[in-house]
Amino acid sequence: MEDSFNKHIQKHGAKNTTIDRIDSSGNYSKENCRWATYKVQNDNRKIISNAVAVDINGVKKPLGTWAIELGIVNQATVYSRYYRLGWSAEKSLLTPSRNYVRK
Repeated sequence: MEDSFNKHIQKHGAKNTTIDRIDSSGNYSKENCRWATYKVQNDNRKIISNAVAVDINGVKKPLGTWAIELGIVNQATVYSRYYRLGWSAEKSLLTPSRNYVRK
């Protein structure tokens, strides 16, 4: 894992490198560990801890991660639509708002 550690540090920096379990309920074994940024590690934790995870084309990610990847600047809008207005995750993500930026 030393080689992968060095590559991760070169790309993301030492302060943004942490060890992450791919399956967070599994053991800390070479097969179940990877070097990750804090964001990747946090997203992994969110999916496991029953945060709103949305499956799009077979890829499951937290609602906030999808918002970022879809270019939605104001994630609070997505969360408000989902939690307060009761919209579906897809509608919450795909309905443009005034702060929507297309990539």
